[in-house]
Amino acid sequence: MGDIIREEAQQSGIPSSTASVTLRLRGGGTRFIAYKTLEKAPKTSVLVIDGARSIREIDAIEEVLATNVVLIYIVAPPWRLRFERLLRRGRLMILRRSRTS
Repeated sequence: MGDIIREEAQQSGIPSSTASVTLRLRGGGTRFIAYKTLEKAPKTSVLVIDGARSIREIDAIEEVLATNVVLIYIVAPPWRLRFERLLRRGRLMILRRSRTS
């Protein structure tokens, strides 16, 4: 959904830092981004959408697709904390490999 926000912001001349809020307000509420995302989504039996920010966006997706949405919620600690943990565990090589692949 972030790609849609950035694309719409660029087309509208809105700074990307305020695009999410501005587009929701201009576009008719929190469902606007979900509708825009679904317009561009491929027609397939399985669809993965990331970046939903509200239950209203999830409701809009369920409404348009006429199905229940499986919601996966991921919480990751801040980058600095993850980096410090890698250092303490001596796992910095994992970080180097993942950045080059």
